[in-house]
Amino acid sequence: MANFFAATIFNSLSPARFNALSEHFHLGFSVPEDAAKVPGDQIDLQWRAMLNQGKNVIRERTNADEPDAKPVYVERQVGAFQDFLQRLHNLVTGKCDAMRVAKDLLEGGEVEFEFPPDFEQWTGYEKGVHVFLENQEFWESLCDLAQSRNCDASRLWIEYNNLPPRPPKVDDADLRKLEGVMVMFFSKTRPKTTCHIHSYIRKTQYNYFATIRDNPKYREMFVEEDGKETVRPAPFVPPLRIIFVYDERGQFSIYGEMDKKDFDPLARELVKVLVDYDGAFDRVPKKEYCLEALKDRNLDWKVEAADCIEKPQVCALTISPVDDENMRLALSNRKRNLYDCMDDYLQRDRLSNESIMVHAASIYIKPVNHPANIKPFTFRITQTSCGLKNLGDGQRELGEKYVRKMGFVRFPDISLSDIIRAVKSPEAVLAGNYADGLSPELMHHLEDFGILEQTSDSMMVAEEGVPYEVTPVRGIDEESAVLAQLGGDGSVHVATERELKRYRLVFEPIVKCVHDTLGCTGDIEKTIDGLVWKVGRAGSTHREVYVVRDWDCSREVQEHLKTAFNGSLVFHIGRAPEVVQVGTRRSDVKEKDDRQEMLEAQCYQLDRLMDYTQENGLVFHADIVRSNLTDMQNAIGKSSGGNGPTVFKKDDYKRKIENWLWTWIDARLKAAKVIEFGDDDDPDVNVAYADYEILTQKQIIDELNEKFKGKGKTIPANAFTNTRDMWRKDVLGFGQLFLAIADTFVKRRPQKSEAISPQAVQRLNDFYTLHSDEIDELRQHRPSGA
Repeated sequence: MANFFAATIFNSLSPARFNALSEHFHLGFSVPEDAAKVPGDQIDLQWRAMLNQGKNVIRERTNADEPDAKPVYVERQVGAFQDFLQRLHNLVTGKCDAMRVAKDLLEGGEVEFEFPPDFEQWTGYEKGVHVFLENQEFWESLCDLAQSRNCDASRLWIEYNNLPPRPPKVDDADLRKLEGVMVMFFSKTRPKTTCHIHSYIRKTQYNYFATIRDNPKYREMFVEEDGKETVRPAPFVPPLRIIFVYDERGQFSIYGEMDKKDFDPLARELVKVLVDYDGAFDRVPKKEYCLEALKDRNLDWKVEAADCIEKPQVCALTISPVDDENMRLALSNRKRNLYDCMDDYLQRDRLSNESIMVHAASIYIKPVNHPANIKPFTFRITQTSCGLKNLGDGQRELGEKYVRKMGFVRFPDISLSDIIRAVKSPEAVLAGNYADGLSPELMHHLEDFGILEQTSDSMMVAEEGVPYEVTPVRGIDEESAVLAQLGGDGSVHVATERELKRYRLVFEPIVKCVHDTLGCTGDIEKTIDGLVWKVGRAGSTHREVYVVRDWDCSREVQEHLKTAFNGSLVFHIGRAPEVVQVGTRRSDVKEKDDRQEMLEAQCYQLDRLMDYTQENGLVFHADIVRSNLTDMQNAIGKSSGGNGPTVFKKDDYKRKIENWLWTWIDARLKAAKVIEFGDDDDPDVNVAYADYEILTQKQIIDELNEKFKGKGKTIPANAFTNTRDMWRKDVLGFGQLFLAIADTFVKRRPQKSEAISPQAVQRLNDFYTLHSDEIDELRQHRPSGA
């Protein structure tokens, strides 16, 4: 069977490279060295003629025009060249960057290879042919490793998880044991099997490449016997290539052109040797596509203006009744709206979405004024496959983006903790290779929705959870490069800045989700760039809401929260300090009678309250916060059960506290004979000055409860705190004055009396000087002793 991509490969090679390749396989093709290009289409006809002979090796006489001369034969290696073309095509069109893989191999120091100065400007096929001709051992390793990096590009890759998270065995003795397992496993189906396995380690992944050969298979070939050419069966030995990969995080995958039933038993035998594990593990199901959204004619394609495309069009659809999947109806129309056609011919309004199933669709995407000049394209998607992988890079990437955005690819719901854990750098940046727990498809999906963004200005990467600095250096070719310190042993990883993909976690959508779900009033304010956001006010008590990062390590964040209002809600990403302080409140207050001062219900670890779902994006569980605050309020201010005293309402106990506080402060001011600022600093102090000049909130509440004890009324323990909140919001009345009195003279802990002390009197004088106008106005409204 002819290679359908052969002409494409021939057309992309230079004449010199093509001639060298033809000479290597003795094909007899030749192009003049001074030719402008290789006539790929013409040579493809000759190549097909060779394949049509059905022989893997064609033995031809090269001096047939010299009948008297001794015959000289050449063996045209048709089968080997066909295999090479297939591997070259797979290498170039794979989803991984083959040249990036090549540099990874060179970093390991196993082979030496130098790329020409203009190598980056060559075509992908030209690069692959150059590597093959210069170093075939390097070529073999490159093809094997590239295949192992393209797990999702082949249905022959089978993946498993829930395995022991530890490094597998990789010594020579262990490789020989693995070879024995392979030989024994295939002994029944492939007698006289031999096997060779070599390995390659890259970070947490251990790649194993097995080449299996069995007893000769015979095919008809030209052979020479006693100087005469004859045709007879000759041995032909095609190898079986099997690749398997074990990841230290407990993942295993295997690739091979085997029967489906062979994968699971072979995987169990290999894992026994690799990690001495004989338990159960799970096969990862293949990717499936959910096409239910295509039932809706008003489907929102979520087109972004930056993508420069028109609204995608569904130009073909295959549906069936839900109760009879075998009865399928295919509709196709590129000139009309397909859903209008369904209305006209199928009476679509009589079919509910629940009664039909979508099996396949063809989707047309038309770029308009696209900066990369991407041409319009159509791709077909079914419940088990997607045709995007056969398109060019630009078209494939654009199509895959909208396949993800529309939810055709199903991803598991994850929590914000999973994303935070993957972003291991203190700068909230991760390299694409170090995303622990996030699949590449899911990372692209998060990027589509603005939660991750690609960046090239990060100076940090992570290896096994440990962050390392990245230092830009100047390469020999004067291109910017990145030098990343990756180990305590001094080992380094070098990559060009263009090749090292990085993603930054974008916090704005997270903060906005908190703002919208809590129903906060006011705009979001970034108070410390990348660390602290003031989200607005929430709830009936109008608490200030903050979202903070790096609270446990950043002194700047800790100092900033000390200036926040006492009743603020703080949602922290990551860990909090052991003792937190918001405003004047601290979490280490343990006294039974001061429960209202404790912070347990006011600080929350945000990454435990936020999930990510494909349908709704970020989801913040605000109901947990509201429930906790309600429980705290009830626990502190609940009334006694049975026929006990009833609790004053807020407005009632606010007036009681204000009257008591005004009576107390006004009596002290008069007893001390406060004088105006500027007069003598030694007033004649009245001996009627009270014993307690420094009070506590509890003393005030206890005295009021004692006063109303006989009337069946009680004031809750948190009444003073609630009253302070009401004073804080009162900017037109006397609330700010009472708040100043409480802040200056009412303490949270009992202190020794300072009765008739000069310092206490001076504080009264100073307080009166600052608030004399408000005090005089209040005296007109409330008589002394009220």
